[in-house]
Amino acid sequence: MARQHSQAGHFTWRQLASSLAATLALGLALGAALASSLAAVEGNAISAVALAVFSLVLAAVVSLTVVPRLFERVRREWLRLSFRITRGGWIFLFVLFIVAAAAFNTGNNLIFIILSAALALLAISECLSHWNLRKLAAEIDLPECIPAARPFVSIFRLHNRRAWMPAFSCWLSCPLAHSPQADSKRQKRAVDLPSKSAYFPFLTARASSRQNLWLQLPKRGLYRLARLEVGTQYPFGFVRKTRELPLNVEVVALPEAEPPNEFFEMLPLLSGAFESYCRGSGSDLHSIRDYRTDDSGRFLDWKASAKTGQLMVREFTKEDDRKCCIVFDNTLADFEEGDRPAFEKAVVLCANALRHFQEMGCETRLVTPTASTRYGQSESGLIENLKILALIEPQTSAASNLRTLASDASFKIIFTASRRGQVPTVVWSSAHVVFWREL
Repeated sequence: MARQHSQAGHFTWRQLASSLAATLALGLALGAALASSLAAVEGNAISAVALAVFSLVLAAVVSLTVVPRLFERVRREWLRLSFRITRGGWIFLFVLFIVAAAAFNTGNNLIFIILSAALALLAISECLSHWNLRKLAAEIDLPECIPAARPFVSIFRLHNRRAWMPAFSCWLSCPLAHSPQADSKRQKRAVDLPSKSAYFPFLTARASSRQNLWLQLPKRGLYRLARLEVGTQYPFGFVRKTRELPLNVEVVALPEAEPPNEFFEMLPLLSGAFESYCRGSGSDLHSIRDYRTDDSGRFLDWKASAKTGQLMVREFTKEDDRKCCIVFDNTLADFEEGDRPAFEKAVVLCANALRHFQEMGCETRLVTPTASTRYGQSESGLIENLKILALIEPQTSAASNLRTLASDASFKIIFTASRRGQVPTVVWSSAHVVFWREL
């Protein structure tokens, strides 16, 4: 599980010292300005000018040094905050406008009191909603890799860092954005998913709470979660206010685990070709065939020979060489977006072929023009192969040399964009070839 933690801005003593110094400097500037006025009234022109210049210089220093930092901090705070007026808020503002118009038209003191109370209620609502989102931290636990189009559990945790004030009616959501950014090695894809939120009705001071959410990634690829959003409509529901909490989480969506119909049609061919290739002297019966002169007599099946009236021999599967090499050739010089559906089907077929032979107890490996793995039968090896397929993209370059790419001596399944007739005979005779442009 990949865990990431995020929290809002926190208090520092340096910020307090800077604020106190700015306040003291402004106080001195105000005192110097008052003293300059008194000196001018008493007729002391030199002192009045000196104090006025000192006051202006001190105010200019504060405005040039402290104010920009405070403004930048406030700007960052407001950039992380966003709000939307709810339907109840618009109704309240409409009623407030009517009350204000009636107050100024009639001059009735009672209506002015009602208007003042409504404005005070609006100000209190804004202050409480702002304080309700302060010093909140969040954590999210996501699996490092999951099959695409399959729901998975994500764990959201919300922490209240305040010393005494609880948090009311907050929700936590994770918008996954599918950006087209790509680097030279892998493509970062992000699809805007339906936003799901974890709701926290009440959280006491210095407390934490957790919620489980089911999420789902629609396509294979690398997804990045750049932020969490914590929001509230507390206290009166006039405004829906949210604060962004920065994150950096990456999740790999593996190719779909549910194979399409083409895989079920291809499965008997793959299994039959593999069993035929793996005939040997093991203990598992492979088939019974007619006797040949070069066969050993210890493999004769006397019961089958008696039934058929001719000598029959038993064949066994190999126990020491049940290996399957899957080759995926993603090079295609004339690739177009119209070839994308066939390419995605080929990736899914290749991934499920790896899963199938893994379940058969075979050692599998994956070979691509840019990556290859070792033979293995472990779950971690299968995940490594599936991660390569999760991030693979078509390469618009010259076709790879299949003779070199498929040089492994074990049984091979080759997914290629080549046309029929372009595959070398030595490769065609030693492997099962899938032309993925024909899918």
